[in-house]
Amino acid sequence: MLNTLIKGCNNSIIPDGIKTIEKYAFAHIEDIKELVIPESVSQIKASAFSHCTGLEKVVLPENLLTIDESLFYDCINLKEVYIGKNVSSIKELAFMNCSTLEKIVVSADNPCYVTLNYCLVEKETMKLIAGANVSKIPNGIKIIGRNSFYGRINITSLEIPNTVTEIEEGAFFKCINLKKAVMENSVRKIGGYVFTDCYSLEEVILPEEVESFGSSVFDNCKNLKEIFLPKGIKKIPSFTFSFCEKLERIVFNDEITSVGAHAFSGCSVLEPFDLSNVTYIGGSAFAYCRKFTEIDLSSVIEIDTLAFFNCRGLKKIYIPSTVKIIEEKAFENCSNAVIYCEDLEKKDTWHNDFAGGTLC
Repeated sequence: MLNTLIKGCNNSIIPDGIKTIEKYAFAHIEDIKELVIPESVSQIKASAFSHCTGLEKVVLPENLLTIDESLFYDCINLKEVYIGKNVSSIKELAFMNCSTLEKIVVSADNPCYVTLNYCLVEKETMKLIAGANVSKIPNGIKIIGRNSFYGRINITSLEIPNTVTEIEEGAFFKCINLKKAVMENSVRKIGGYVFTDCYSLEEVILPEEVESFGSSVFDNCKNLKEIFLPKGIKKIPSFTFSFCEKLERIVFNDEITSVGAHAFSGCSVLEPFDLSNVTYIGGSAFAYCRKFTEIDLSSVIEIDTLAFFNCRGLKKIYIPSTVKIIEEKAFENCSNAVIYCEDLEKKDTWHNDFAGGTLC
């Protein structure tokens, strides 16, 4: 254990001869500005420098083999990182929420990783592992990795080149000053949480070739006003547009069959749109959508709990006999609505307390 550093402090100088720095060894130490790590160190374990909010510059030793998970998580003032020639593995979340990161430099002799346009890139897969505030996504990138730009506060616009086919989960999460994102037609898959908490986002151009995206993609994008969904999207996942407070208009093809839980929850100024081909409406999917006055449920089979909660603009709801399941409080607080049922008798699969308006 004499060659292992277990716990450091503000004034620590990592001695020569140390080979391993343990998990959380310097975590939450806020006064460290620059780290000098001796060349003897070959292993730094997960989260060793997480939450070092004063840390500005790190030079990693040439003998280091792996940049472990969450190593610099939440180092919000980290601006420069230098990566040596022997690093052959970089784990997820290593640079997550490094909100002011400006420069990532990789040794020219490293066979596995390279820096392109201030982006850290895995050579073999051309996957972008981490980006900086000044990064431009280079041509040739195939995958934008998970949380690769998480929390980069100085990014205001994005252009995603036509070599990118996939954007992984949380890639641009909490890029709070991002206003515009443009994607080329090569993108096929967009993971969940990609633009979550991008409060300033006003414009997104999605390629027609997108076939799927995950949940919460635009969750809490408070300034997004309009969006056009590609033809390949058949289902709107849960929380996709929840609390997009200024979202007024959404345009999509008539093949949308499913609207997930909380998909449009809190979209209080959203204009009504065609639901005529939707078969499933998830819990709280349209909660607080106050501009809806009528809804077409002609293809719907299942309406989940609180689906239209507090949609006080609703005046008329017609429930056809094809609706098989209505869960509890599906129309709760739709106090101005009159609900018309095609069936004279309520079905056993309709919850006793599904109606929030006047039932006819």
